[in-house]
Amino acid sequence: LRSLTSLVYTEKVILESLRMSPALLRGTRKFVSGNGKPQQFGGYRFPSGTQFIFSQYLIHRDNEIWENAEVFNPDRWAPDFKADPFTYIPFLVGPRACLGKHFAMLTMKLVITAFLQNFDLEERFNEKAKPIIHQGTALLRIKNRVNYYFSPVIQGQ
Repeated sequence: LRSLTSLVYTEKVILESLRMSPALLRGTRKFVSGNGKPQQFGGYRFPSGTQFIFSQYLIHRDNEIWENAEVFNPDRWAPDFKADPFTYIPFLVGPRACLGKHFAMLTMKLVITAFLQNFDLEERFNEKAKPIIHQGTALLRIKNRVNYYFSPVIQGQ
């Protein structure tokens, strides 16, 4: 367990992967006013009970929030970098945030590390291959085929 916490670059890759391709496409929240009266937000008036729909995918790729938002860059997660908790939301935030966030991060580190210790990964380039297309209504999935070749690592060589 202690060695998993030392996998700093692996964690950066996971954080950036979740920024670029969050599992959820969108989330919802209900605005509840403490006094039951409409409230002003961003120049607009909202009655209590208004349902908001937001997209993690679009927020995570917004160039006004993220420098070079379309570029996969694990190094953006330097130790001195702190993302605003409402602009990096793969596990959501607030009282309805994912309770298993830390367990999920630990599990991803464990699986990725074990996998990379036992397999070499090679992308099979195909000139006819299309760029990755995401689809989904709630969960983000890859629509088209991505070609990778996994070969076992031969121990002792």
